[in-house]
Amino acid sequence: MASLNKRFVSTSISFWEEFPFFKTVGPFKKFYNSDKTKDKIFSSTVMWSITKICDRDSEVHGLELEEKIELIFTDMLDSIKTTKVKWHIESRDELNSYIKEYENLTKSKLEKALELHENKFVERASYINGLTYEKEADILEKLLANTSKIAIEIEEARKKLMAEKDKGTNKGGVEVSLGDAGII
Repeated sequence: MASLNKRFVSTSISFWEEFPFFKTVGPFKKFYNSDKTKDKIFSSTVMWSITKICDRDSEVHGLELEEKIELIFTDMLDSIKTTKVKWHIESRDELNSYIKEYENLTKSKLEKALELHENKFVERASYINGLTYEKEADILEKLLANTSKIAIEIEEARKKLMAEKDKGTNKGGVEVSLGDAGII
């Protein structure tokens, strides 16, 4: 699927009109139907926010999930001046389920695998940071010796992902239409 984030311009454009498919899918269908705000602006803004949180091309991609949620929802939901601004805090389980379902629908297997690998690399770095030469020199040396190999593997996977996106295929391997690519 073409990057939805690249098509994000402002919350004045309805997510539901741009991507009507989501109105028919599982939890998003219920979310859309339950939104009583004018023009479904609340649920549309939440969905645009989720695209910013999940998309690799997003400006906030490098942040931790919690940081992304706070930044995006504070800025974007506050902009629609609704009493539901604190929705993401009061309904975090619901938000997390939307994020998980959105990622399931929009990310390829390669994207999911790369993301897992990147997260484990960060976790590994944190673990290494906690080790000391004084107590764990052997372990530390072995881990550090493999770090560049793992970094190269991750970079190769990123290149493969970029090539996949540049080739114009989506999650199912189907060629992206000119409309989905944002050309027409």
